[in-house]
Amino acid sequence: MDTQLKVRENKARRAAARLRLGLAKSRTRDPLAPDFDLWMIVDRDGMVVAGGEHMRPLMTLDDVEAWLRDGPRQFGGESQKKYRRRMLEWLLARV
Repeated sequence: MDTQLKVRENKARRAAARLRLGLAKSRTRDPLAPDFDLWMIVDRDGMVVAGGEHMRPLMTLDDVEAWLRDGPRQFGGESQKKYRRRMLEWLLARV
């Protein structure tokens, strides 16, 4: 693996952790597969926040970095609304 790519991955993971999120990378090892080297952003419970559909990653590392830097509005904001609703329901269940 390229050292610069690994550094970018680690930086993205740390940025996600600061937001109490995590990154999940596609487990595909075949470079010709359509989901090779794709990512999704997940919350602490493993629920997809952005870049995933049916637990299949859909974002490139560039997309992940942009989402973490610019926020979900760049990607339509729908994932942010779903995430906020889930977080609100989770918080209300704890009260």
